[in-house]
Amino acid sequence: MRLVTVGRSIYRILLPDERRKFRLLFLMSLASSLLEAVGAVLVLSLLTQFASGEHPAVVDRLLPDYAPDDVTLVLGLLTLVYAMLRMTFSLSESHLQLRRVQQFAGSLSARVLEHYGKSPLLEHQTQRSGDFLRNTWYASEMLIRQSLLGILAIGTEAAVMIGLLTVLAVISPATALGVVVGGAVLVYGGYRVFGRYITGWGASAEEYASECLQQIQEFFGGFREIKLASAEDFFVSRYRKDRNFLAKMYWRYQTMSQAPRLLTEGLLAAAVAVLVVTYTLRGSEQAGLTTMALFGYAGFRVLPSANRLLAAIGNVSYGIPALDLVSPVLHGPTENLGVSREPFKVRDLIGIRDVSVTYPGATQPAVTGVSFQVKRGESIGLIGASGEGKTTILNVVAGLISPDSGEVLVDGRDIRDSLVAWRAQVGLVAQTAFMADSTIRTNVAFGSSPESIDDERVWWALERAKVSDQVLALPDGLSTYMGDRGVRMSGGQSQRISIARALYKEAEVLILDEPTASLDRATEIDLAESLTEIAESYTTVVVSHRLPILRNCTRIHLVEKGRLVQDGTYEDFAQNAGSLRGALDSS
Repeated sequence: MRLVTVGRSIYRILLPDERRKFRLLFLMSLASSLLEAVGAVLVLSLLTQFASGEHPAVVDRLLPDYAPDDVTLVLGLLTLVYAMLRMTFSLSESHLQLRRVQQFAGSLSARVLEHYGKSPLLEHQTQRSGDFLRNTWYASEMLIRQSLLGILAIGTEAAVMIGLLTVLAVISPATALGVVVGGAVLVYGGYRVFGRYITGWGASAEEYASECLQQIQEFFGGFREIKLASAEDFFVSRYRKDRNFLAKMYWRYQTMSQAPRLLTEGLLAAAVAVLVVTYTLRGSEQAGLTTMALFGYAGFRVLPSANRLLAAIGNVSYGIPALDLVSPVLHGPTENLGVSREPFKVRDLIGIRDVSVTYPGATQPAVTGVSFQVKRGESIGLIGASGEGKTTILNVVAGLISPDSGEVLVDGRDIRDSLVAWRAQVGLVAQTAFMADSTIRTNVAFGSSPESIDDERVWWALERAKVSDQVLALPDGLSTYMGDRGVRMSGGQSQRISIARALYKEAEVLILDEPTASLDRATEIDLAESLTEIAESYTTVVVSHRLPILRNCTRIHLVEKGRLVQDGTYEDFAQNAGSLRGALDSS
């Protein structure tokens, strides 16, 4: 019953069109079993005719006036034609099956990534990147390639065995009974003995795969720090240990999956030996020859099907843990992006009203009862020490986090009416700019298809961000690759390209989250001047722990423990900088 439940669950994961294609594959499997039954009639009739000179009653009805040699010849020719047709059909079935399975795996992997993209930011922040990679790539692949393909193989082999055994029962009931007993013992015993171990190994493999992927990411993400600390051996040793455990799960499963085949071959050889000895002792070699011919064919076709059936059950069992990983993602929480398509336009002000946010698993709220207003064209600053809730407030304003209570209103309209439309009006410059391993052009026009990128606007944005001269000096200009996370660019260049990205977007609202915190002082001052000039044309919310960055803000709010505890002008804060030294840096 467990396999039936798993099969039904995997089938439901497929898209409607994929289900239709899967049903077609299953029908082809049934057609394959029918061909096997036809082939069994031909082959068994040919073996009987050749071994004993007698042929089944069905042959008498089809070829009543043929001599024995002619019957043998006709059966031989029909068997040859059947073999060619069967080979052609099998190749076509195998090609289509493998093609569809890979398509299903690719589709599922993309859908898992899509659902991750639709998940709320808070949900995303609670998970490890290694789990993202495992579930999107490894687990999705295992679920389709192991479990779905295994389920299809179970249906195919079960149908083939039923067809062959039916034909064999008509021709030789005793032989059919022996094969049924042997096959049943092999499948049931193998499933009972090996099934639970294989499922456990599959679960362990999923866990170690996540660990390995996480460690690879950490190794290359922190490569500079690792080399500086001479910690290469530590990270490699840790990875080697977990990768060896993953290999252990693999070879255990592979060894176990080979056991049924080896057992089948041994049992078949033993059965033939027993038959030879038995008929020799009875002195009935002629009858024994016919029986062994039938048994040999049954062993050649039916028992290997039983072996493949057991292997398919093992594949499904090995992939079951992947279902438990992928299914929650596909049915997990998604953002409510709103239904309105009407664009947002800041005509008067943005109002943040009594906003509170508590992160999953936290005992205390990150922000509590936060309220303030931002008028069109105004620049509002949020200042405070690290970890006080400033970035959380920005994420709420940007529509990236939905507050537990409270609201963000644009001229009285809740941004949750259409988060997509609101986010289109927000440009973000973060403390550490994310840069894709792509060209400067692509990173400025972030998220745009290559054919839709306007190079003139890219240059305009770069010029306003005061980095166009540096890009022009590069041999490949806009086509210069920035490297993984922008590693080929300086911190200042990456931040300016991030600013250009916000400008290219044609956003109305700029959100600056510690935009200069990761830069040296000279670069920070230069970049701050550029941001001041740019901010004059936008409605801006700026977060910083350094007071000078907020010099041109209309109003500044001090954030402590998730609350707005004080507000005033830059001059107000500058006069009282000494008493606030624990909350900000005035230098």
